[in-house]
Amino acid sequence: MGRIPKWSIFAGILIVLIEIAFIAWRLNITGIAHAQVVRFHSLFHLELAMSIGSFYIFSRFSSALTSLNDGRLRNLQRRWAQICLTDVMRAVLLLFLVLAQGSFAFYMIRLKSEVSTQAFICLVCLAGFIHLFVFTLLSDLLVSILYVPLKLGGQLPETSWCSFLADHRLKQIIFVTVITVFFMSIGLFRTLTPPTVVEESLRTNKLKSGSDFSIALLSDLHIGPSVGRSRVQTIVDTVNGAEPDLIAISGDLADGFVTDLADAARPLCNLKSKYGVYFATGNHEYYHGNVEEWFAFLESCNITILHNKNQRVQLASGGSLCVAGIDDLITLRLHLQGHGMNPRQALAGCQKSDFVLLLAHQPNAAKYVLTDPAVNGNVDLVLSGHTHNGQFIFFKPVVHLANAWVHGLYWNAPTNTHILVSAGVDYFGPPVRTSGHCEVVKLTVSGRA
Repeated sequence: MGRIPKWSIFAGILIVLIEIAFIAWRLNITGIAHAQVVRFHSLFHLELAMSIGSFYIFSRFSSALTSLNDGRLRNLQRRWAQICLTDVMRAVLLLFLVLAQGSFAFYMIRLKSEVSTQAFICLVCLAGFIHLFVFTLLSDLLVSILYVPLKLGGQLPETSWCSFLADHRLKQIIFVTVITVFFMSIGLFRTLTPPTVVEESLRTNKLKSGSDFSIALLSDLHIGPSVGRSRVQTIVDTVNGAEPDLIAISGDLADGFVTDLADAARPLCNLKSKYGVYFATGNHEYYHGNVEEWFAFLESCNITILHNKNQRVQLASGGSLCVAGIDDLITLRLHLQGHGMNPRQALAGCQKSDFVLLLAHQPNAAKYVLTDPAVNGNVDLVLSGHTHNGQFIFFKPVVHLANAWVHGLYWNAPTNTHILVSAGVDYFGPPVRTSGHCEVVKLTVSGRA
């Protein structure tokens, strides 16, 4: 057994010390400062995970590229193959990994109203890194699980795909790279085009026949390094073109500070609907510790903030709505003064005859509300987002396991409540979606009483 390199021991000790320092720091502060330290702590974990992933990818690809130096080639041919293919490809791969690793820096610096070329390239590299890592890991796992036992038992045909991948490591990474480029191309196309308007409908006994109204659900705008002013304007044009009677923004508005992103978010002031525009927080509003500044900005745009409160609306065609919103589920463990998910407070004042719709960013928050005996049965519709429908196709199983509801319109029979979960009008981080489309959901509610 070989000796453990000294650099790895030093790196391990340094990581442990940094982790202890972060934990001690978090235990001794509260409020906005605590939220900011949590953000930096999470960034440390992300960078550490990416460093490990980068080492795995580089070593995996680099070892496969050595097969280009085939001894059967003449010395001159072998040298040209090494220079033109092996060395250059390693350099390109290293640059790609460095750009992906540096993408998180754009969440820490002052931003412009539009997405910069540098940010776009780095964040696309981040998406490519994630896909390349997952597909390489999956291919290695499949070969290890399927190939080794069959090979040892002498049952593996030489022409099988598993044998091909195991015996041709260079061809394996070429295959993985092609698959990555294929999915990335689809994902980029979906984010560079306007969001799709998805039509949904439901019927309720709370409204009389003919008392129809429509809701446009916006969730997960994630204005920031990869979503600039022109994208926000496209979203606003799409929503206004759908002509909804009410607009609900269900959290994760921005990934940054008002001082940086106000100009990018300004088109939201042009949202138009008969019964108003409403906003409730998502988890990302709290990561930067300036949620109150975003409240002030949105109020200046005539957007109603539903900070554990509600507003009753009389429909022109008869009947009434109670539009309520709760602080995000994450506030239950952030201990941020003045913030904390409180569905009982949010729904106080809603009448039994009202059609009650609740903005709750996370589907798991909806589950929390609907299992509270003090409020269940009093909510007719929950509007959520957060899941992004996985965003990347290989994350969908995890998202299904982690959330009570994932995407689409659901009905919770015990409380007679509908839950509408949007896949999001944008994306978080990399401007790539390989699972589903960016969407604006237009829900038509029809009376049947």
